[in-house]
Amino acid sequence: PSHDTVLFGVECDSGWYKIIDIACTLLYHKYSDAKKTEQYFEEILENKKFNETRTEEKVRKDLEAAREKVQKQFELLPTIEQIKEKFGELRIYFSMHKQTDDYVWGVIDFAEEMSRVTCEVCGAPGETITKSWHKTLCEQHAKERYGNV
Repeated sequence: PSHDTVLFGVECDSGWYKIIDIACTLLYHKYSDAKKTEQYFEEILENKKFNETRTEEKVRKDLEAAREKVQKQFELLPTIEQIKEKFGELRIYFSMHKQTDDYVWGVIDFAEEMSRVTCEVCGAPGETITKSWHKTLCEQHAKERYGNV
């Protein structure tokens, strides 16, 4: 997926950046693990480290299987379209290149749930406060914004 496809950028305060970073890392994790396996077999071929059970033919077959897995995992990576705050919660909108799997939905749901208890401004524990807007804030930032809550 292209990295320049985010249409609106990140439209939330920096307190949620760590949540976004963790979510993106988890989404990329399966692909990067598959890529490491592919690189492992490429390294064996390059260094010609074969033995009775690890013949060159077997390593080439394993490398081809690893490449297929890398391609499959790459195709499952979502493309982030928009990240924003809505009603005091993080929203991550994405498109998929193939069918969305439960892992992707789980990561996105977890990130959004974490935002409900994380201050948008600083990342400290917080709660959603409803005044004129819904904002998830820690005690300090709630007082700064709204006075005594």
